[in-house]
Amino acid sequence: MNKKDKGIILNAIRLSFRKSDIFKDALRLSIHPTIKGVRGGKLYECRACKKCFKANEIQIDHIVGVVPKFTKRLDMSIQDYAERLFCNIANLQPLCKACHLEKTKKERKH
Repeated sequence: MNKKDKGIILNAIRLSFRKSDIFKDALRLSIHPTIKGVRGGKLYECRACKKCFKANEIQIDHIVGVVPKFTKRLDMSIQDYAERLFCNIANLQPLCKACHLEKTKKERKH
């Protein structure tokens, strides 16, 4: 299989994860129990900075990354990628975009 086709498949798997129950459960568990948005909507707490954010400002991060260090996503098998993506909920955490970006940068440096 060529890399372009494999990339399309891996992206489809990632999209499927974002629509999965485990993703929705991880997001639901990050809803702050007492703090509400300006209009009373749900706010989600970033596990790193502890600030609250709207749903479109929070991301679900894999604590142990999906792609191992020194590995490229396209070099992984489709099965291994899917198994690591659809992990146990204990490996997932809510992070705001800034904290997620910072964590990702640190992981890629080491």
